[in-house]
Amino acid sequence: MSEDSANPGLIVAFAAGIDMTAIIEEIDPDSKIAHLKNVPEGGLVVVLIDAHTGVVVWAGLALGEIKQDADQEMIKGRLKYAVNSMFKELPK
Repeated sequence: MSEDSANPGLIVAFAAGIDMTAIIEEIDPDSKIAHLKNVPEGGLVVVLIDAHTGVVVWAGLALGEIKQDADQEMIKGRLKYAVNSMFKELPK
């Protein structure tokens, strides 16, 4: 693939979001008692659209926990990992 803004074959669209209220059930390893824990989650969707027909030809999804103490380098690294993993699923 190569970029061609004059006559593109594909359009790339994406959306990202965060759910700061996501709750998971966690089991205490010592007591074996379940309790609820707030674990913010993020998601990224990337969609490739045929520029001539408007038909979606591929979509990828990445989900992950939001690390509240993450610095910029960690955030960039996790995002890069997610995008690279997602695009490994793109048919050749």
